[in-house]
Order: sequence, then structure tokens, then C-alpha cells
Amino acid sequence: FLSLEVLHAIILNAILLILFFIRQGRNYNDSPPEESFYITFSNCLLLTALASISVYLGAQIEKQKRIDFMAYMKIDNQSSTYNNILGLLVPNFVKNLLNRGIKYLAEDQGEVAILFCDICDFDDLMAEKGEGIVEI
Repeated sequence: FLSLEVLHAIILNAILLILFFIRQGRNYNDSPPEESFYITFSNCLLLTALASISVYLGAQIEKQKRIDFMAYMKIDNQSSTYNNILGLLVPNFVKNLLNRGIKYLAEDQGEVAILFCDICDFDDLMAEKGEGIVEI
């Protein structure tokens, strides 16, 4: 339930309170008992409040670390899923470029020529030979 950091804070605060009681007992031996009691009591109350606050804050920090870890794991899992889906849709080199943050995938190809041609009597050839020409 309690993490090592919270236990560490509790132990340190307990040691601090014990040392404080010892010091208070030595400091107020000469003063009237009522005055030393009230001073010791108010100081103990203050230290107990500070110890409680530090333990509470330690527990809250630990809780937030766990929430952050869960969020990180969820994001990492989703990223892995998206990369797997992306790997199915595009080639590996494109996936690697996208993972590196490159958004513009166009590369300079230099000069390019496009040839449009009409094959003479292609429609008649396809009608005559039919499915035997192109097999899928």
C-alpha cells in the first residue's frame, strides 16, 4: 500500500518528533511546568502537523506518479497499435520516415517523362484472345 518514499518520510518524521521531545525536555527543565508544557505541546502540535502534511504530500506525489505511468503505458500501447496498422498500410521505409516525424515524403526524382500510347487494334485483340492474355 505505502511506497518506499512514503515509508521513508514517515520514519524520518517519527525520528524528528522523538528528537524534538528529547530536546524540549532538556530545554525547559528550569521553567515552570505549565509554561514548559504549553510550549512543548504547541511545538509538538506544529511538528505533527508538518509531519502529517509531508506524509500526505508524499502519498499524493506517489499517486500522481502511478497515474502518469499508467497514462504513459496507455499511450505507448496505442502508439504500438498504430505502428502495427501503419506497417500493414505502407512500406517499411515510409513507416520509418513517418515515425521520425517527416511529413513530406516527396523526393526529387529529377527529370521524368510520361509516355501515352495507343496500341493499334488493342480492343479487337482483347475481344479475340479474351482472358488468356492477362491472368490475375
